Amino acid sequence: DMNEDLLPQEILSKKKSGYVLTDIATNTLEKRLNLLIKGILANYEITDTNPYPFSTFITNWSRDTTGVLITNLSEGLNGGESDALALTRYFIAQRLYILDSTL
Repeated sequence: DMNEDLLPQEILSKKKSGYVLTDIATNTLEKRLNLLIKGILANYEITDTNPYPFSTFITNWSRDTTGVLITNLSEGLNGGESDALALTRYFIAQRLYILDSTL
C-alpha cells in the first residue's frame, strides 16, 4: 500500500497543493497493468531480429511505464520531471527493499 504520509519530507515539501502523489502513481500503474497482463499471456515468436521477445516486451513495458509515471507525477511536483524521477526512484527502491526483506 502506498501511503503519502510515509513519503520522505524532502519529497512532500516539493508537492504542489491539491495533488495526491500516491494516487497519481497508483492510477498510472493500474492503467498500465492491463498491458502487462496481455503481454504476459501473449504468444511470442522467436525471430532472428528478436531472439528474446518476452524479455523485449518486459523491458519495453517497464521503460514505457516508468516514463508515463514520471510524466504524470511531474504535474504534481514543483520541480517537474526532476522531482518526479526522484520520487519514482524512491518508490522503486522501497519496493525492492520490501521484496528483498521477504526473501
